[in-house]
Amino acid sequence: MFRFAMLAAFGLALTSACAAVAQTSPESQTGPESMTEAEINTELTALDHAMFEATFDTCDLDRIRSLITDDVEFYHDRSGLEITDADSFMAQVNCLNWTQGDDPQIRRVLEPGSLTSRRLGNYGAMQTGRHSFYMVHDDGSEQLLETANFIHIWRYSPDGWRIARIISYDHQDVDAAQ
Repeated sequence: MFRFAMLAAFGLALTSACAAVAQTSPESQTGPESMTEAEINTELTALDHAMFEATFDTCDLDRIRSLITDDVEFYHDRSGLEITDADSFMAQVNCLNWTQGDDPQIRRVLEPGSLTSRRLGNYGAMQTGRHSFYMVHDDGSEQLLETANFIHIWRYSPDGWRIARIISYDHQDVDAAQ
């Protein structure tokens, strides 16, 4: 249950992050092949931040859907290929319960210095990083749930960046006694 909640939250955040770049006019954007690695890193860092802010704070489902590719895929190290298209991805997004108090509030923390981005020719870019997820209790205290690495494959088009592939791996559960 937690894995699917995390998948839903992760997907929501991931696609919402695309909005930061996608909101700019296509005419003002250049393709990844003409961007420096620093420019790509700056854009995708902003998208990462926006993505997870939207997932855990605003839960904007329309924004999410508009920012993922139709053929988005999600791979998980424990279960393999879980998602093969945007409709199945959106079916897993259930952050509305979190904002209504039916499920625990989850907070994502990006490990400082772990986020990197690299161009993938004229296709887009690959973003990698490591993050931790915490359960936020009613009294404001937090409990570390797990840490994981991720790879996001961003596809670039004249409409902006869209997430095409998500690979979530090296999940490290935290012992409940800790």
